[in-house]
Amino acid sequence: MQSLPSKTKHLAMLSTMISLGQNLNLRVIAVGGESLQQLDTCPRLHCEEVQ
Repeated sequence: MQSLPSKTKHLAMLSTMISLGQNLNLRVIAVGGESLQQLDTCPRLHCEEVQ
């Protein structure tokens, strides 16, 4: 998550991985959220847990 949300391609990849995990009924946890901007990005991508 360190390079997010500054890179559009990285956001697209993260969104896809979150959707895949959720569609497989997996618990999705974002790891590496360090800035407020990164933490704000997770709920927009429907990832509710950040470590």
